[in-house]
Amino acid sequence: MLFWGSGRVLKAQQNPLDLKTRVESAASQTFWQALARQPGFSFKYNDQTVGPTIPAKWTTREIDLGAGKKQWVLQETDGLQVIWEAVEYPEYQSVEYTLRIKNTSSRDLAPLTGLRSIDLTFAATNTRDPVIYSSGGGTDQPYYPPDDFTIHQRVLRADVYPTQMALETRGGRSSNKDLPFFALEDAEGKNGVYMAIGWSGQWRVTFSREPHSRNLKIAGGIPDIDLSLEPGEEITAPRILIGFYKGGFAEGCNQLRRLLYRRFTPELAGKKPLPLAVYDHWWVYEASVDEVAARARAAAAGKLGQEYFILEPEWYFERGDDPWYKSVGNWAQENRVKFPSGVKSLADYIRSQGVNFGLWLEPERAWRGTLLDQQHHEWITFLPGNDDGLVDFGLPAVREWAKQLFDEKIRQYDVKYFRWDFNTDPLPYWDFKDQARPHRKGISQIRYVEGFYEVADWIRAQHPAVALEACASGGRRIDLETLRRFHAFWLSDETIHPDIVRHHLDGAHYFLPGNYLYRVFAERLQGSEKQFPDIYFQSFLGGAFGFGGGLESWTPEMMAQAKRHVEVYKSLRHFLVEDYYPLFEQPRSLNAWDGAQYHDPRAQEGFVSVFRLDSPQSSVELKLHGLQPGATYEFRNPYTNRVFQQKGSKAFTLDLQRRTGEVLAYKRL
Repeated sequence: MLFWGSGRVLKAQQNPLDLKTRVESAASQTFWQALARQPGFSFKYNDQTVGPTIPAKWTTREIDLGAGKKQWVLQETDGLQVIWEAVEYPEYQSVEYTLRIKNTSSRDLAPLTGLRSIDLTFAATNTRDPVIYSSGGGTDQPYYPPDDFTIHQRVLRADVYPTQMALETRGGRSSNKDLPFFALEDAEGKNGVYMAIGWSGQWRVTFSREPHSRNLKIAGGIPDIDLSLEPGEEITAPRILIGFYKGGFAEGCNQLRRLLYRRFTPELAGKKPLPLAVYDHWWVYEASVDEVAARARAAAAGKLGQEYFILEPEWYFERGDDPWYKSVGNWAQENRVKFPSGVKSLADYIRSQGVNFGLWLEPERAWRGTLLDQQHHEWITFLPGNDDGLVDFGLPAVREWAKQLFDEKIRQYDVKYFRWDFNTDPLPYWDFKDQARPHRKGISQIRYVEGFYEVADWIRAQHPAVALEACASGGRRIDLETLRRFHAFWLSDETIHPDIVRHHLDGAHYFLPGNYLYRVFAERLQGSEKQFPDIYFQSFLGGAFGFGGGLESWTPEMMAQAKRHVEVYKSLRHFLVEDYYPLFEQPRSLNAWDGAQYHDPRAQEGFVSVFRLDSPQSSVELKLHGLQPGATYEFRNPYTNRVFQQKGSKAFTLDLQRRTGEVLAYKRL
């Protein structure tokens, strides 16, 4: 048997893998007490189910790695080894765990199936009929309200018949339907548990109850695994985060957001990043930019106080009149028709305007016939009848090529920001590759995802001052593992309508701190408008506030208006990574009020943004969260400098005209 480190061996019958013991900081919590004693995972192997109990012929060894980390190494007699690693975050009453599974023998093993990285049971005695909270993912629905980032509340009852519901993604990108973050809360709204999945591929989780016990079972992971491991082969399973909390859903979400920002968000140039200010020319004009337009827009972006400028598709060589996506893969050659002075010359000019240079790349895709396909056809998977190829990040050679590609562009152009895009569903390609051999279903996906992580980790380690944004036809690849590697996420390609953008930000803030939530103001003037309504800009204040479109054509009055909103955003953005409290139910129509509070509980300061949409109600009464009842707070509108004082225990009234908003910064006196 293969073991390493110091530790102790226990007989399997002792069943030492108990997830509850790895988060005993939550022992007083209702859902911790309701959780069955089990390792949190299960799979099928050699006609046996491993988990929640461990079969008799398995041995188990505990290894203390220090710094709150522990490993349990399970060994089966014929060579299958499972490494269960857990990290506790006691200050957040949370635990994170994952599996690595290895063949330590010299022969192919029996197939591994039914791999559930999460397999938990909560007793109904403590929780009765819990509410399940979840969020839609980041697609691009052009209607209001969109399903994207809409918060759902569901109660799964089992009075007579067994019941079940599922959360999942589609096509192999991790938030291409549901966001892989969810929570359970008791019927009284006094206790809960949140969970997150770290897997940047295909996942599915089911929630089920049956009428006899009424217990709630949560199980899932990568669907349909049927995998015989080869000698020495090791795979990684999805990472799971579980945290327990007291209070309502807002308290649980804020505990999760603090954990994600302080322990998961990667540093940028040695410190945790705040939401950024990024100009992106793609929105409205897409690939029609050239060097003249890019220079003019960069100059305008500098005047607005934008910190980064992204050069989007068609900076690379194009074949004739082909659309931009048919030249993806031509990374080694620049488009000297559109950029006759070269990309470096443009990048130098952008920096001269006080703006960092950013670049769009899509390294995971290559069109048939492009330079990458010509040079390394063996790296690319093409489906029958499809010229849109998937570059296989499961191959070590591809990983090294991708590292060199990013490194070369960083050094060549002094890139400080990458938009890493991914505009295809990879699951059909992975399944197509897995057909070549029996009992290998899942290996292409696992190797690909591991390679994606390896490249992203390498970029951050080698270039810690370069900001990484994850884009996937919108926000279709947001999960616990990408949060660990990227500084910002493009939430949705539907970025034009302020009401939809505000809805996205409202919903995304429940589970994610604001540094991740990137949107671009790219509205156009309508009819006889001479300036944009202020509510348009203010709808973007809840996330990383960027601009798009033809800034060079804006009037001085429009530029001054936009600059003022950017100044207000920068004065308030540090609150976006603090606590978040929605002040209204997430609207399901525009006949409503909308708004949120962003609160720093330590400094006792923050801001609120409130919007009257098409509601006939002309005023609302607001009672803020987290304020000290006996303290006095000063409220100030940063646009008008209107100031008033209010006790923390008191509500106050806001009167607004239709289609207007108000922003109020506050601090304790």
